[in-house]
Amino acid sequence: MSKMDRRSFLRALLASGMGGIGAPLLNLSNANAATPAFDDYKALVCLYLFGGNDAFNMVVPIGDESGSTAIGQGHQTYGDIRGNLTVAADDLDLATNFAGGLLGSGSGNPYYVDGTQQSAYVKGVYPLGTTGLGFNGVMPELAQLYSDNRLAVINNVGTLVEPTTKANIGSIDRPPFLFAHNHQQRALQTGWADNLSAAGWAGRLADLWGIGRGGVNNNHTLGMNISYAGSNRMLIGDTSTPVNLNAGDILTYAGMEDGSSSEDLQRKALFRGMNGQNAGSDPLRGLYNNMLTGALSMSDLLITEWPNTPDFAGLTGPYGEALFGRPDSTTLGFTANISSSLFYQLESVAKMASLGKRLGLNRQIFVVSMGGFDNHSVQLERHPRLLRQLSLSLWKFQRAIDSLGMGNEVTLFTQSDFGRTMSNNGDGTDHAWGTDNLIVGGCGQQWGLRFAGRYASGWR
Repeated sequence: MSKMDRRSFLRALLASGMGGIGAPLLNLSNANAATPAFDDYKALVCLYLFGGNDAFNMVVPIGDESGSTAIGQGHQTYGDIRGNLTVAADDLDLATNFAGGLLGSGSGNPYYVDGTQQSAYVKGVYPLGTTGLGFNGVMPELAQLYSDNRLAVINNVGTLVEPTTKANIGSIDRPPFLFAHNHQQRALQTGWADNLSAAGWAGRLADLWGIGRGGVNNNHTLGMNISYAGSNRMLIGDTSTPVNLNAGDILTYAGMEDGSSSEDLQRKALFRGMNGQNAGSDPLRGLYNNMLTGALSMSDLLITEWPNTPDFAGLTGPYGEALFGRPDSTTLGFTANISSSLFYQLESVAKMASLGKRLGLNRQIFVVSMGGFDNHSVQLERHPRLLRQLSLSLWKFQRAIDSLGMGNEVTLFTQSDFGRTMSNNGDGTDHAWGTDNLIVGGCGQQWGLRFAGRYASGWR
């Protein structure tokens, strides 16, 4: 199947191995639902693109104006509105230029023009079959994942309180503070467009599944929800708490390392004894004790288990670099380099997913993030580097997951505050509503999912 509407997408979700996740999400208020029992492993990874990604220049309309394409509006109209931000419809020939999953360095990149990211950004696209759409030329890895049935595009997603059309938009309830970053982030994190004080949807799911109370994952120290992007409301429940970790090497309590000397053992025993004392009726003391004890248990676990996680040695990226290494700007054919932050976050997720499965966990949800997408100005300079980082990051992550034999078990999806206007403000784009998101690996490849929803229309 090449296209899928949202109802079919949800039905497929409920029928898949993630069905135990899908069903409670539709009714998380049912606190009396029986805790499900799983005998397999599945993980979701939320990649949040902070600021509002300009999806019109990520998934580019390249069809004609006849209305015969899948989207009904074409590249000429897009170009008339976008001005100097217009991405050309020229085919950059993915099959030739990304043969064997390898790219040429510098001028060998298919998007290379003059060594600047500004020119590379608008050079051309990789057409996505007969959809009338194409991935931006600085994203060859995503185009290859799509070609390999490992990536799907979810078109025109935004927050809603009730069904909305251009005709009824003045009379229906809309999400509060529709174009405000923080409010729309909160709506996506809670899954509740008009109740911004709610707990996160993944946190409510953890509550429902009895995480930390003997339910799913059997009360394991790791719990279910883990963030490598700082505190995130999506993962916070009413009775369950997430684990917030730094990407890369683990942090441990100073002086609490896993030594075997009598001094080390006595120090740890004393720490546990002091912080395991009865808190009596003082709730703050009890909370503090629980937090310290839990943190030490987590530290002990990671000191023991993290060194045994895979290091992905021998795997390489598209330029022959170490899998989670960062190519330099010359290799990319840019004048400025990309950030490596998302590489490290996704490397840690891949290692933790491997560890979670090995330790017998059944369900995990991770959060990682990228920032910098609020490009009201200097978009030609900034956005191509963000898209290049995104494309490389998802390729590297999927290679790591596949090397673990977990390609059908880990699904990554993107979210962003909102979309951007089709119109060009002269140096960038402004806040809009719906945007396109991506699904990589896992459920998408099992269902043959390529597109869900419809590309945005009514551009003028």
